[in-house]
Amino acid sequence: MAEARDHILTATRLPASIRARVAVDSRAGTGAGRTEWPLHGIAEDITELTSTVSVPALVIAGENDQVEPADVLRANLLPYLSQAEFTVIPTTGHLIPLEAPADLADAITAFAPTA
Repeated sequence: MAEARDHILTATRLPASIRARVAVDSRAGTGAGRTEWPLHGIAEDITELTSTVSVPALVIAGENDQVEPADVLRANLLPYLSQAEFTVIPTTGHLIPLEAPADLADAITAFAPTA
């Protein structure tokens, strides 16, 4: 798990406390819930469902995401969202909320309509 966390899921070094929390959280899942996504979910074709989304959507990618790279999202998700904006968070991998929480919050805030 540590190898995947540090070399596949992230592009930056997480603080020790967050790395430890990821390790604990990853051990919490058991059975089908833990294996369903890597074995089946990631390959599921969601284009039919995605094309039914009729509200503005923000797609956020990590610049160095090895799991769902920005170019893959751009090619395989954006064409099916009629009102999508696309943002890439620099220097991050797949765990954007852990790697760049302030940048993620800024992107969401900039996208969200003001009241």
